[in-house]
Amino acid sequence: MARRIIGWWRCTSGTTAIEFALVAPIAILLCLSVLEIGRALYTRSELSYAVDLGARRVLLDPKIDDEVLREVILQGLTASIRSQAIITTPDTVTPQDTHIFIEASVPFRFIVPIVPRGTFELVVGRRVPLM
Repeated sequence: MARRIIGWWRCTSGTTAIEFALVAPIAILLCLSVLEIGRALYTRSELSYAVDLGARRVLLDPKIDDEVLREVILQGLTASIRSQAIITTPDTVTPQDTHIFIEASVPFRFIVPIVPRGTFELVVGRRVPLM
């Protein structure tokens, strides 16, 4: 009996599988987390590009209509983000205004199972001078 216990204790036939079972979930979670952070950064970059398009349009035409400005910004977004985008522009621009503020936001939700299920807003804003 003692020989069996000692033989079982020294047996190494399943160590690779056990090591893989311990390390694999952590490695997979790390890879998924890197992908999620990349997706968030890409979404924010795309949102920033769209707001920059709107800012350029305001610089070219300071009397641009709000709806036209919103359309310019929405055209800079892909279809998956366009439906969720919230764009804020000033309702009226008075002659005393020297700047306008354009802001766009998109709700972002992580897909990784370990991350909490709440959403947060990716927000980009630009302060555009009126000339």
